Amino acid sequence: MERILLPVDHVPTENNHEVAVKVREWLADNVTPFVTPKKYPVDLLAYEGGYIYLELGGYVIDPYNAERQVNVEATFNVATEHGDGPYEDPDGTMWYTSTIFAQVNWGSGGGNRSRVAQLRSELIGTAAMLARRFDADFAGVKIWSKGPTRAERKESARKLLVAATQCNVEEAIREAIHTTCRGMRVGTSRTLTSPPKAVHGDYKVALENKEYKVTVGVGQLGTLMFFERKK
Repeated sequence: MERILLPVDHVPTENNHEVAVKVREWLADNVTPFVTPKKYPVDLLAYEGGYIYLELGGYVIDPYNAERQVNVEATFNVATEHGDGPYEDPDGTMWYTSTIFAQVNWGSGGGNRSRVAQLRSELIGTAAMLARRFDADFAGVKIWSKGPTRAERKESARKLLVAATQCNVEEAIREAIHTTCRGMRVGTSRTLTSPPKAVHGDYKVALENKEYKVTVGVGQLGTLMFFERKK
């Protein structure tokens, strides 16, 4: 049985690229001033949607020793999650949706002296503020992704049933050749009750160095299997 789809009264447009461009522009305008030098250009310029990871901060002069540096970093990530749906448009095509949100993370390197801890907390606070702004600016943005048509879904379901029928037919023959059809001669046939939900058609099964041709059809008693041992 096909899963229940939510109806949508229009044919959506795939918009992942459009949203990705907006995200890329937003990150360039708001986050890059805080990005670790030489860390962002490749990832950001190549962004085409989905997850992206940006490192903020970097090495700064140690407030307690000008001859040393300390690492003050946090990360700003954009991720996606499944939205509501899936949907079905008026033409019978399935659609999936997703939304985007920001995440903040930071390393835990043990205790720090107060001024270093403050630098790190300020950077984490900045990253959190940017994440809240991102979530506000992209709240309600829905990314539409096109799925299979109704015909494609029916064909996929049919193929699954055919594969299941093949397995069930093989199992039925495996049992029958040692019971009701034991000693059956070449060219003769027997009638067996087919498995439930069997797909009508011809099937071939090879068992114990012999090949069996099976025709699954419909009779007065329901769906039946007919098979014969081939030379």
